[in-house]
Amino acid sequence: MLSRRCHMPPGGGTEARGAAMGRLIVDVQVVSSDAIQNALLAKVEAARDLVAKRNLTGACGPIDAFISQVQAQSGKKLTLAQANGLLVQADEIRALLLCR
Repeated sequence: MLSRRCHMPPGGGTEARGAAMGRLIVDVQVVSSDAIQNALLAKVEAARDLVAKRNLTGACGPIDAFISQVQAQSGKKLTLAQANGLLVQADEIRALLLCR
């Protein structure tokens, strides 16, 4: 089951970014394919680490890679519902990071 989402204004603070990434990590951990789960977690964790170093621009790259992989696995290793839920959260994180 995917966690409840709240829509946050663009460019939210550090706490909002951390909370959004934490929710995304929790939802990725329920993906049934270990290989996909590990690949997606690596991308979110890389973004989280860059945010911790205050490199918001750099964090956009792993989030964009996450989105690409989720789109590629939608209807395959991820159900459409899982993919859509993960994409909504990733888009919210992109907004919080002010990605272009």
